[in-house]
Amino acid sequence: MERHRSGIKFQPEDGDKVLLFGRITIYDARGEYQIVTESMEPRGLGALKKAFEQLKTKLEKKGYL
Repeated sequence: MERHRSGIKFQPEDGDKVLLFGRITIYDARGEYQIVTESMEPRGLGALKKAFEQLKTKLEKKGYL
């Protein structure tokens, strides 16, 4: 996820629900599966709460709240 993050607009935290778009590949050197993520979107109430908190902080900085 760290190599190329153009479609990833946020850093998920433990417990966050996300919707991933990408593909599953096999890493031949170790015979392991990996998910190559093209984009990631937050999902669930946690995403709404984060957006609310960000908006609240922005409005407080501008003196509206």
